[in-house]
Amino acid sequence: MSQILHRLKKFIIKPSVPSLADLVFQSPKNLESSMSFPVKNQTIIGENRFLFLNRMESLTFPQDWNSKTIPLLWSYNLHYFDGILHQILQNVLKKN
Repeated sequence: MSQILHRLKKFIIKPSVPSLADLVFQSPKNLESSMSFPVKNQTIIGENRFLFLNRMESLTFPQDWNSKTIPLLWSYNLHYFDGILHQILQNVLKKN
């Protein structure tokens, strides 16, 4: 019975929702000083040299991009993290 009464009440008295213009958004003060991020190790050492998971590899492209001799987790790091987005690697892949 109470569910029916509440539904009738909501139908008769529409709940009000504040507009986005009425909301005040505040950014935290001194955000830079209160947050610290870990330093990321360099993973692309040179044009064809990479260091992931404490393993250094020298690769030739495009032959070694999907090499069977490289562990899958290491290849995953190359493909989806720094490797594909790095400027030096993009230039090498464009040349080939």
